[in-house]
Amino acid sequence: MKILFLINDLDGGGKERQLVELIRGCLLKGCECQLILSRDKIYYEEIRQILPEITVLSRFRLVAWFRVFRRIRTFRPDIVHSFISFSSLYVSLCKPFLNFRFVEESVRSAPFRKVFPWHKKAVDRINFFFADRIVSNSQAGLISYRVPPGKAHVIYNGFDFRRISSIRNEAGIRAELHITTPWVIGMVANFTENKDYRAFFTVADRILQQRHDVTFLAVGEGPGMAEFRSRYSGNPAVRITGARREVEELINIFTVGVLLSNTTYLEGISNSIMEYMALGKPVVATYGGGTSELVEEGKSGYLVRGNRVEEITGHLLYLLDHAEEGRQMGQCGRVRIEQRFGAGQMVDRHVALYTSMLERMKILFMINNLGRGGKERQLVELIKGCVARGHTCQLIMNKYVVQFEEIYRFLPAIHVLNKNMAIAWFQVLKKIILFRPDIVHSFISFSSFYAALCKPFIKFRFVEESVRSAPHRDVFSWHKKAMDQFNFFFADQVVSNSRAGLVSYKIPAKKANVICNGFDFARISVLPGEAEIRARLAITTPWVAGMVANFTRNKDYGAFFRVADQVLKHREDVTFVAVGGGSGSAGFLSRYSANPHIRFTGAYREIEHLVNIFTVGFLLSDSRHHAEGISNSIMEYMALGKPVIATAGGGTPELVEDGVSGFLIPGNDIQEMVRCLNYLLDHPEEARQMGALGQARTRKEFSLNRMVESHLELYSRMLN
Repeated sequence: MKILFLINDLDGGGKERQLVELIRGCLLKGCECQLILSRDKIYYEEIRQILPEITVLSRFRLVAWFRVFRRIRTFRPDIVHSFISFSSLYVSLCKPFLNFRFVEESVRSAPFRKVFPWHKKAVDRINFFFADRIVSNSQAGLISYRVPPGKAHVIYNGFDFRRISSIRNEAGIRAELHITTPWVIGMVANFTENKDYRAFFTVADRILQQRHDVTFLAVGEGPGMAEFRSRYSGNPAVRITGARREVEELINIFTVGVLLSNTTYLEGISNSIMEYMALGKPVVATYGGGTSELVEEGKSGYLVRGNRVEEITGHLLYLLDHAEEGRQMGQCGRVRIEQRFGAGQMVDRHVALYTSMLERMKILFMINNLGRGGKERQLVELIKGCVARGHTCQLIMNKYVVQFEEIYRFLPAIHVLNKNMAIAWFQVLKKIILFRPDIVHSFISFSSFYAALCKPFIKFRFVEESVRSAPHRDVFSWHKKAMDQFNFFFADQVVSNSRAGLVSYKIPAKKANVICNGFDFARISVLPGEAEIRARLAITTPWVAGMVANFTRNKDYGAFFRVADQVLKHREDVTFVAVGGGSGSAGFLSRYSANPHIRFTGAYREIEHLVNIFTVGFLLSDSRHHAEGISNSIMEYMALGKPVIATAGGGTPELVEDGVSGFLIPGNDIQEMVRCLNYLLDHPEEARQMGALGQARTRKEFSLNRMVESHLELYSRMLN
């Protein structure tokens, strides 16, 4: 896994230390890492040993953005992880043009939202929009920053206990700071407007008026330090150390650790409090933000609402007077850090997040509509399978026709394009920019055309799967051929449901893939009894020969009814059933409406119910200009254990084994089809055996799970 980290600098703060620990942990797990800084300030020098090359951005923002863009393009990271808002903005501006997963982790506190300036809110909104995941180190931070729930993730800070495995003894630190009192109360924080040092020193004044056995220690620097240093310069009971590198050595001499925050600014998971607890010190801190998630009130410390000086003073005096209870609180805090806030746990949670992001894809599907057709059913099953495996899917249709109502359980919203081609293309472009899919998968030529026109401008992987049959190439119009070639040129991979389709459409060999249709056997797990269906259609004969197909020029219903005429001249124990709609049915319907051995159902919703009463399933194509790919009708016949009689050619021989699970008839020879049908009707046991073999083949080679997994394997291969 390749990870690019971005942060302002490494100038000795909490998030900076966490980033160093995270990079170290990722490298130990075999990840390849790079780092971009906005400023060349590095306090944690160990980073230079583990990352020899660190990129520093220019102060000019346009140049800085271009350097980020160039680094992402050359390094090609799987994950880009930013810890600061402005770096995140650079990454956001790269997201429409480059393919990577974006983790935004600038949420490190939990302030009141109203304190943010408008431009800070605007930058956050842009970053949150483009980020794939937004990480906060506290639940309170997610609420404060109004992080979108679908992207929100909490990963607590982690403490590396190796930092305190070999620290100097207390006596050496006390001697260095000239501390002679038995008790020390300390606060580790920079002197900024976010930290309430004024309350800390007010508490110090009150306690020092009552007792002289305690020293107050302030560790940190900042613009507010000079005021307090000058005020307490002659007071031996108050020490202000400034910035210190080995903070743990100072905390080790504390009796109590304090962290008071400005009440308009609340902490996330404070590194200072974690250090107090890891070193076994009880805590007194400002209530709210992530501090309430870290410190257990009354167990590992005390939390004070509103920084009330009297309450803080009371808690500190109590801990000084009850040293044993303070030690027990400190021990509880250390155990809590070991169990829930270790550096290893923090690294593991980040790596798990990265892995889950790479495993979960965003897929945009495109199709003409969701009418009752073969490819439409396959798309619905594919979306269901992808969503069930944790992937995020969206769907664009050219026309709002939805006959597979179950799709709404998996896709609450479906986007329908405008009839105007220019507007429709812009809608596709907008959807790809906003959704930022890893894969755009189109099942129809015109939708593929829109996607192909977007490909030069936006980075995504494009799968073209309009090849669902195997017609003679010379029947295509010139504009159909031109559009196909245009789509195939821009597509990253072209999928057909049969090898015959690849040959017919002349798919470039390097892009060609065969993924056969899949049948969901759950559809036939509960079927109504045959008697019910027979009664509904008024069928009394023992045998039924049926054909499921729409009445279009590609289907040879003429041959089907000629077979019916020939067979019905010599026997009356069979009924022929035609299942399908279309304008071509009118002529046949008028001709055979009075024949009790021929039934027309029209378009039928639960096709499996009808196929279940078939003795033999037919599918005849007009072999002069059309051949099937992998026919869903034939798959349904086979899945329900019915022998098949079908036109030889196209993808049908890849599905039906001639003489094993059915009969394939070249050129729709009427006499041959009549002979095969009579043979199956006269030998019902052999017909059942053929059906059983077809059913076994469908379960093994044409299952729904196999179809979905083949698509996901293709997507993963493209992304990797």
